[in-house]
Amino acid sequence: MRQLIAKLYLWSLPDCSELDYSEIQRVHILATILLATLALALFAICVFVVFGLYDVISTALAIIGTLSAGSLITIALFVCRRGHTLLAGQIFITTIYLACVYGTSLSGGYAISPALQLIYVVPLYGFLLGGVYSGIFWTSLGVTTKITFFYLASIGVEFKQVGHTMSYVDPLDLFVWILVIALCATALLSYEIINRRLTLALAKEKEHFEHRAAHDALTGLGNRARFDAELSNEYINALHSDIGFALVYIDLDKFKLINDSYGHTVGDQVLIAVAEKIKSTLRRNDLVARLGGDEFAVILTGVSSLQDTLKIIEKLSAELRFELHMDAGSLMVSCSIGIAVYPHHTAMLDELLKFADDAMYVSKNNKLPFYMFGEKIEKPTAAINSDNVLPLRKA
Repeated sequence: MRQLIAKLYLWSLPDCSELDYSEIQRVHILATILLATLALALFAICVFVVFGLYDVISTALAIIGTLSAGSLITIALFVCRRGHTLLAGQIFITTIYLACVYGTSLSGGYAISPALQLIYVVPLYGFLLGGVYSGIFWTSLGVTTKITFFYLASIGVEFKQVGHTMSYVDPLDLFVWILVIALCATALLSYEIINRRLTLALAKEKEHFEHRAAHDALTGLGNRARFDAELSNEYINALHSDIGFALVYIDLDKFKLINDSYGHTVGDQVLIAVAEKIKSTLRRNDLVARLGGDEFAVILTGVSSLQDTLKIIEKLSAELRFELHMDAGSLMVSCSIGIAVYPHHTAMLDELLKFADDAMYVSKNNKLPFYMFGEKIEKPTAAINSDNVLPLRKA
């Protein structure tokens, strides 16, 4: 039964891919209300058929009215499914309004008709399903209708009372009260449930877009915007504490030659592998970012001395010289690393960025695995970075 209801609910929904949040919310509320009201109409017809009202004529008129309302609601469902949600909402509200006028005209008018209570539901659904202007229109029409029935009663106009007597306990009165409460409760409950679901969906979508805005699509690392924000925060924290941090720039060796020789697919695989190596080597509280192209940056937080920084960098440098195995073969990968430490090298953020960048270029130009700003340059016994990319060895 639950699966059937779910399928019917999904069937009644139009394509919401191009709708904004408020329109999606209104569509879901409308579909819920239409299905709930149609179920109430079918239930009412069953009650009228099984138990009847005062007499055959009353029962027949009640069934005719309910069938007509059910037909209009069914039409509204098909209109909603075609994507005309505002029109479907107006058809539904019109149905409730006509049911109110029809029921009031057949059950005694303003003074004693229980059907007039339905007029209170009309403005509620006008705002909920149609927006401000629809709500104002249906509120005005509802007030005008109420006043009209009052005026007709005051000048002595008598309405037909189908089987109604004052000494009789009126089941129609009870039914209309239940219908009004059910319609109001359905509207408010569906609004609350759907609003909560859409709010959660919107929050997840917002989180997804915020993640995409702050992360590199290829490697999953933070991007330049995320790096700049985190670096500013780390710098502010360092100004108010005695704990320093290290800024590390990493640049792949001969990456342009790799792209030109083997294509961007191989280049992307190299970038992803380097990103994984950096993440797996560093600590959890260190920030890793891809600034663009083959440039990476790292913020080593909580650095207390240059020696501690060098230990981390030595391990990182060793991990970033590796042989990458791919479907097409294997390729040797290496990187150049430049380091600058706050506040040892400078207490100015702009200078720290420049020093780390300069150190990285010193490492690259002198074929060093890494270089800390201001240190004495010592040539390695064997060049770390070859002048040519090693050939792609077949797997």
